Order: sequence, then C-alpha cells, then structure tokens
Amino acid sequence: MKDQFLLEEHTSIRSVAAQKNPVWMEPQVGYRIKLSIDNLRTSDEAFQILKKLVARQKNTPKGMKQLADAIPEGYLDGQSQMIDTVNLQEVHNSFMASSTHLFSFVMNYRYRKEVTRGEKLIFFCQLASQYADELRFTDTYEISDEVECPLIYAK
Repeated sequence: MKDQFLLEEHTSIRSVAAQKNPVWMEPQVGYRIKLSIDNLRTSDEAFQILKKLVARQKNTPKGMKQLADAIPEGYLDGQSQMIDTVNLQEVHNSFMASSTHLFSFVMNYRYRKEVTRGEKLIFFCQLASQYADELRFTDTYEISDEVECPLIYAK
C-alpha cells in the first residue's frame, strides 16, 4: 500500500501524523555541568550551594536499617559437628590400582566408617558417572544379590 501511495490516498495519515507530538517519547537528556575546582574553592556562591546540598543530603531518609539481634552467648560454644563422609577420590584411586571390576571393588572396599549396601550402590553409580573418561565399560553384566550391573574396569 505504501509503494502505490494507497495509504495516503485512502486515509488521513498525513494529517494525523502532523497533529501528533512524539517528542514526549524521546529520552530526557541530562546535561551535567562540570564545575571547576578552583571556582568551587574561591566562589562564595558555590560554597553556599555546596552547603545546601550537604544539608539536603543529611535530611534525606536512607530507609530503615535492619539490624540483626545479637548472637546469644552460648550459641557458638561447643556446638561443633563432625561429618563423616567417604572420599570418592580416594576410593577411585584405590580402584585404579586394582584389577577387579568396579562393582566388586566398591562392595568389598574397606571404608573408614560403617557403610550400608544402599550407600555402596550409590558410590558405585557416582564413581561410574564422575570418572567415566577413565573407565572401560564392557557389554557383560553380572548379577550380585539381585543387582544387575555392568562390568566396569580401569583403563
């Protein structure tokens, strides 16, 4: 329609566009005036303006400062907690030095703490996924205590 001038011919677009004032949509330009330091030191007017600015800055509320209550005295005393975890990197390093497959190794490894069978299965899955680049996955499977797992060896 624009190429064939039908828009202007059949509508009053020119008169409507002429009546609009789209200046209000433009961003407001803020001109910053850089003052001379020498002028600020020597001018009494500049000194008075600076005093007004400082007084205005002091009077503006900065919002409620939310301060936390004081920590009770006995809160931090003697509440240390020991978390006993299994170092998978250590288990991995031991496995890489062994010649058995991963599932058998994880199930027979001597952990520093008591570990359940479910946790050992989790360790097996974690080791197989975290160190997959360093492991050789085979197509053969083994069933051990109703758990079927692939035979995974060190490369």
